[in-house]
Amino acid sequence: MTLPGLYKGALGLDIDAHGRLYIANTEAKQILRYDPRAGQVDTVCGVDLVKPTGIRVDSTSGVLFIADLHAFKAITVTKSLPPTPPTLNMDLANLLCQDAEDTFSDVTFLAEGREFMAHCAIIAQRCPKLKDAINHSDGKPVALEVSYKCLVSALFFLYTDRCIVDQTTQHDLLAFADRYDVCRLKCLVEEYMLKRVNLDNVLETLRTAHRCHADRLKKACIKIVIRHFAILQGKIPSSGLAELPELLTELILSMPK
Repeated sequence: MTLPGLYKGALGLDIDAHGRLYIANTEAKQILRYDPRAGQVDTVCGVDLVKPTGIRVDSTSGVLFIADLHAFKAITVTKSLPPTPPTLNMDLANLLCQDAEDTFSDVTFLAEGREFMAHCAIIAQRCPKLKDAINHSDGKPVALEVSYKCLVSALFFLYTDRCIVDQTTQHDLLAFADRYDVCRLKCLVEEYMLKRVNLDNVLETLRTAHRCHADRLKKACIKIVIRHFAILQGKIPSSGLAELPELLTELILSMPK
């Protein structure tokens, strides 16, 4: 096959996702692109090349890489295609949404009497403590002391690295992340709660932060309690803080003298 504009000495060829042919025209020190649908050849790059001998189109990033014999390295030259949107997160999320038999689910979690199917390989890689719980379950459903909504949110994070949290799941999700050492999830939930601490929820949030070893959140809550102690002191007896004497002691010691 003879292509218009293709000269002798072409050593490198590659095809992009649109079927366009890229040519490393070594002797002419050019990179050409041939579009068979348009029947046209254009010069993609002809500057600062010494002796291009290899070429590769990365359809994911839309970047054209050139191996220049003189430099012995790949050079990012120009975008050849618009970047392809990544689909990994969505693909993994779909594993949780589709029928268990269709996705080869092989482990069952149980929360609030409701079952949710998942995949051992993903759980084992993302959360070793849950892997241990699976190993000790003897093939039975793994019961977790969380709300069903929290379980779904936690698994969604383990599959996609995306945190879905709201005021109905924040306390449970923080406790889950702390109990099972899911550090990134814990940081994200803690950040979410930090932005929403107020006088109405600070005592409950302080209690949760203490139990879940969320130090940043705990310090922020203590500062708010101290700053507004005159308003909050009447609520402390019914807040459940009495069940945590070490936290009460820490709060008292933090009060200005």
